[in-house]
Parts: sequence; C-alpha cells; structure tokens
Amino acid sequence: MAEKLIELVTRKLLEKFGAGMHKPGSGSASAFQGMLSAQLLLTVIDLTNQPERKEKYKNNLVKLLSIRDDVQLRLYPALEKLFQEDSEHFDIVIGLRRQRDAARNKDWLLYQQKLVEANDALKIATDLPLNIAEICLELGRYAGEVFDYGFQSARGDSGVALQCAISGMASCLSIIELNLTKLPADDWMSKIRSQKTKLKSQYIELLNLGTAKLGILENEAEGNWQSEQNFAIYKRGTLGQNIRTDQDMEKLVRDFQNKLWLERERIWGKGALTNAMNVINPKDVLQKVLGYTYIESGSLGMHAIGDEIFEVAGVIDKNKKLISISNNYSREIMNFTLAHELGHLVLHEQAVLHRDRPFDGSTTVPKDLLEQQADKFAAYFLMPAPIVRDVFYEMFGTEKLRMDEGIALALAVGNLGEFRARCKDQRGFAMVIAQTEFYGGKSFNSLAKIFKVSPGAMAIRLMELSLVEF
Repeated sequence: MAEKLIELVTRKLLEKFGAGMHKPGSGSASAFQGMLSAQLLLTVIDLTNQPERKEKYKNNLVKLLSIRDDVQLRLYPALEKLFQEDSEHFDIVIGLRRQRDAARNKDWLLYQQKLVEANDALKIATDLPLNIAEICLELGRYAGEVFDYGFQSARGDSGVALQCAISGMASCLSIIELNLTKLPADDWMSKIRSQKTKLKSQYIELLNLGTAKLGILENEAEGNWQSEQNFAIYKRGTLGQNIRTDQDMEKLVRDFQNKLWLERERIWGKGALTNAMNVINPKDVLQKVLGYTYIESGSLGMHAIGDEIFEVAGVIDKNKKLISISNNYSREIMNFTLAHELGHLVLHEQAVLHRDRPFDGSTTVPKDLLEQQADKFAAYFLMPAPIVRDVFYEMFGTEKLRMDEGIALALAVGNLGEFRARCKDQRGFAMVIAQTEFYGGKSFNSLAKIFKVSPGAMAIRLMELSLVEF
C-alpha cells in the first residue's frame, strides 16, 4: 500500500522531497504549494469572521464565506488527492521507463511496447499538473479577493496564499514543458499545447495580480517609513532646547498638528477624521503616534517637590511607555494634564519616571522652565489659533468682541455698567465669553466645552489671540 504523504510529519515529508528519489516529485510539490495557499486563505477568512470583526467586515462576509466553503469542500480535497496521485503515478512512469531501457538492446518488440506504455503513462502524469495548475489559478484569484476584502491586518497571509498559488502554477508549467520534450507530436500533444498556452496566459494574469498586491503592501510600508520619519523628531523628546519664545512653541505645535492632519488616514484610518478638531486629541496622539499606553487610575499617590506636597495627577513611565492620569479630577483637568504630559514627551529628556500635579491651564503660579513649556505646549495643542479663531467667528460673527452696549444686549446680561462691574477686567470678560452658551438669540456649546478645557484656560487663550477687548 502506498505511503500517505499527507500523514507524514513536515520534517519527514521534506526529507522525502530531498532524498534524491523520484517520489514524491515536483508535481506533488506543486500540489503542496496549492494546499498551503488554500489553508492560508481559510485562516484569513476565519480571522475576518471573528466576533470582534464581524461588524466591520459584514458587507464582505457573504463573499468570503462562500470562498471558504469552495476552498474547504472542493479545492483543497482535490489538491490533496492530486498530491498523492502525482507521486504514485510518476512512480509508474519511472517503472515503465526502466522496463523500456532494459529491453532496449534485447527485445525490440518489448522495447516498443514499453516505450508506448511509458509515453501513455507520462501523458497522464502531464494531465495531473495541468489539473493542479487550474486549481492553483482558482486559489490565486480567491487570494486576490481575500486580500482586498478580508482582515486587513492579515494581508501578509493573503499575499503568501497568492504567491503560493502563483508558484504552484509556475511549477506545473515547468513540469508540463519538460514532459512535452519527451513525447511524440500527436493529437494529444496538440490539445495539451493549446491548454498550456491558455494556462501560461492565466499564469501571467495571476503573476500581475501578485505584483499589484505586493505593490500595495510596498507602498503602505513606504508610507509608514515616511510617517515614522516625519514623527521621529518628536519621539526623540529634545525639542524643548530649541524653544526661546512663545512664538517658537506655537510654531512647533502647529507644525506637529499639520503633520498629524496630513497623516490622519495612516494614524486613525481612512475616513476616521472628518475635521481638524479631531486631531486635538492628546490621548490618540500619545497612543497612535508615540506608542504609549494610556490608563486612568483613581489615585496616583502623593509627591513632594521641596516643601510642596501634592496629589499626583499624571505620571510618565518611560520604561513601560505608560501614561497614567488620575480620574479624581474633572475631564477638563484630565485633558489638559494629558496634553501637558504629551508636551513633556515631545520637548524634554526627563527622568524615567515623571510625576505632575493637576493642570487646567488657568494658573499663573510660577513654575520651572520645563513645566512652563509643557503648559504652553498643552494650551497651543488643545486650542490651536486658527481653529479657535474660526469657531469664535462662527459663534459671535466677529473677529473680536469689544465690551459695549451691543455685547451686553447680545449676551443678555443687563446694562453695560453692571456687566463691566461684574467682569472687573479683561480676564473677567474673557471668562464670561469662554463660558457663554447664548449670544444674539443663538444657543450653542461654550468655547471651553468645545475645546475641552477649563474656562480659565480658554479665557487666557482668548486674550492671547486678542479676541476680546475690555
């Protein structure tokens, strides 16, 4: 009874292919490439059909599951059968050739008989790789579809499935061409030559498909390389040493956000971001660009700097690439603290473990230079000047609000004298504007809510941009 190749362990099977014998031979090797292609396709389709991905790929699953059924129920079993048949049948060819060669100089009639039998057996041995090639063609076309519509993070597997199918076809064509050099030109050969020509054309079609899919991955890899290069300067954490003025800091933040916007599809995914406000998300940037893990914790403990002891609001752990933010504070403080920590990572080569007090961007308490820079970075990151101006104009219909009777009326805050007394100064006026949700008969979210910062931080930004005048 012939040995079942499919039941051999991988090492033993490979040793058989390399043992210097005719079985298993190149036809079985071609079938094995097709079988590997089939199994990789099943893997990618099963990964796509996982519960956590079903919603994302729901429009593709009917097609993919249909491919799965065809591969599993028809194509793979056919290849498994051909994998064994090729080895067994080529053994028959070799046996007849040996009988033919033994009779060559002894029995002319027997020699002619064995020559015909050997050629007939070789014709069958040529039909087998033709069948294998046709199945590999189907698998290759399926692989192109799975590459496009299956789980995108498993396109390496889809690509290998496609390349295995291409290799299987090329191997079969090599076998067919070699066999045709050993056979007489008859009607059978005419038919096989026609099939071979068509198969060669289909192989080139599949080869072009494989080249195109490889090109897609190559372009994405090149894009990732360029993206990594774009953000490498920020990951080094040394840009603070080049900052001399607030204008320097604002330009640095603006350039950083411009790069985030240009790379938005690579960072957030195609169609994920619809407007520039979506880029103002320090948590996303920390995770998706700088590669840090973000966690919230009820308490991060106490910390002392000199005589001052404070409850820790944020911790940077560079060894673990971890940012921890205390959720004992308001969302505005958490957001500003997170942007502050982002500033430290971009600007400063700090100690491995860095702890910060809570920040909301509204305090003017003296701080050391590094903390001042991180505060400025956070303010400019969360409240970019162009976007603040655009939103301000959309809300108030002007480029600057000056305190006068018209403003008091539009804000519905009483007469001008009372309003002026209530505000006291420009900071007070800016605080009112930062929090207002009604103006000129229109209701809206306040600027502080839109930019997810404290009213105090928003007020300071309005004054910096000369958007309010007391």
